[in-house]
Amino acid sequence: MVATTGRGRQGRGRQKIEMKPIQKETARQVCFSKRCAGVFKKASELSVLCGAEIAVLAFSPSSKPFSYGHPSVESILERFFGSSADAAPATPPRHPPAAVLIQALGRQEKELQERLEAGKRRKAALEESLRGPQWGPVGDLLGAWRS
Repeated sequence: MVATTGRGRQGRGRQKIEMKPIQKETARQVCFSKRCAGVFKKASELSVLCGAEIAVLAFSPSSKPFSYGHPSVESILERFFGSSADAAPATPPRHPPAAVLIQALGRQEKELQERLEAGKRRKAALEESLRGPQWGPVGDLLGAWRS
């Protein structure tokens, strides 16, 4: 599908890149660093969003190793290559017990209730000041002058 802009120019949108080896050494290194960063970012997002334990290993064209791991590459590899499949995880579970969460939510609710009450008191005070005499001492002088 061809997209058109207001000026009559036609664009073709995002182009697919043909998957073939990059011949230029510098272009290959730049491509590796950008794509490697993208892969690591996706791995990080997957671990945060889904709670997955992830290890990614990559070797650059110049044979330098790069790695990303959550919680760590070592703990993931140790678990992956461990002797028994039912071995306990190397790291404790990331999620706190329900009782801790309930206590935290209770404290948060109490704090929000206190803030709500303070806001209600402030609102009442502001409404009262709007209803009362607005001139203060100047109004007192004007009242004495008018009588």
